[in-house]
Amino acid sequence: MEKKVRLIFLSIILTWIISCKKEDTSALDIKQALDLSRYKLSQKIINDSIIEYTGENEKLSIKGEYNKKRNYKIGWWNVYDKRKKEIFSKIQIFVEDDKEKINQFLIYDNNKIDTFKSKFYTKDIEYQNNRLFKIKYNFFTPKSTFKTKNIDLFYDIFTDENNSVTKKISLEVKNQSHHYYEVDLSKYYDKKNIFIVGLFSEYSYGNKTDEMGINEMFIEDSIKVKSSH
Repeated sequence: MEKKVRLIFLSIILTWIISCKKEDTSALDIKQALDLSRYKLSQKIINDSIIEYTGENEKLSIKGEYNKKRNYKIGWWNVYDKRKKEIFSKIQIFVEDDKEKINQFLIYDNNKIDTFKSKFYTKDIEYQNNRLFKIKYNFFTPKSTFKTKNIDLFYDIFTDENNSVTKKISLEVKNQSHHYYEVDLSKYYDKKNIFIVGLFSEYSYGNKTDEMGINEMFIEDSIKVKSSH
């Protein structure tokens, strides 16, 4: 199952390699905030492979988990602004080919998510008559001078039997930094577990003809289906 998911991600990535990225000043600050060499670190052993780092410098403190055998960060990392005494950012690391990639990041202002500076997705699972009906995805990308032209969504649905359904959807651009899509799950109401993996891609263009950028988010969602009894 895990190998199959990785192969799906790899094939998607190879198909959509683009060197440019969408203009976003927040991403630069986030990369600096994730640089562990900027902190005085302490660590806590979670297991043979994973340690939890806690670090501090004059401005920020950081906390997250690290795979010491593979030498990369994993999961969500929290960065706090010590001067303002509030959270600065939450950053999700996605690892592909043993390389760290920033998948989602939340930028906060007065402890509230600034949707114009953040890149993330939310989901809402709906039921009808106590049966699984659909899942609603909301995708948020940083506000930019680039104009969004195309949005693609790839996803696979895996069930208990390890069967999968692969789809590619081109979303209509209704908003420059907020996009949504609903996935019909009604036919899976009798399954115990559903696993959705995919890739959201937002393509945007600048004023010049050769200016093109992309925002991407990997999706990994496990859904435990409610009993209809």
